[in-house]
Amino acid sequence: MVNEATSCDLKDLVCKFIAKSVGKEIEKATTSIYPLQNVFIRKVKILKAPKFDLGKLMENAATKKTSGKNI
Repeated sequence: MVNEATSCDLKDLVCKFIAKSVGKEIEKATTSIYPLQNVFIRKVKILKAPKFDLGKLMENAATKKTSGKNI
């Protein structure tokens, strides 16, 4: 989990959580210990807040892309 979180920025990490790729990696890593099925990320806690950059925030808001489904 630490390697996944440190290798990309927050926007890409959220996309990985939505795409369930992190859950699949957890399933693969734990198969030798205990066979897990249907691993989902339910809650995420930020331990250290990133530096706030208003320009980058506005850029992300302007190029808003939703990769999830509408409910």
